[in-house]
Amino acid sequence: MDLLDNEDPGVRVYLDEVGNKKWARCHFHSKKYSMMTFNNAESMNAMNKKMRDFHIKKLIKLLRDRMQEWFFERR
Repeated sequence: MDLLDNEDPGVRVYLDEVGNKKWARCHFHSKKYSMMTFNNAESMNAMNKKMRDFHIKKLIKLLRDRMQEWFFERR
């Protein structure tokens, strides 16, 4: 909270107004989402199923190439 105060003191006021259950997962007492995943990692794993048996050097090269393509396309 101190870090937030340093950025913008109004943030703490807003968070106090909306209440902990709206923004702090530790204060939310039921399942807010049905599944917690990291979408980036899940996407990469789904795309790379065929490559899992490759030699590590080839695997890293293919992953690097794929990410370079994505960054180039979406820059």
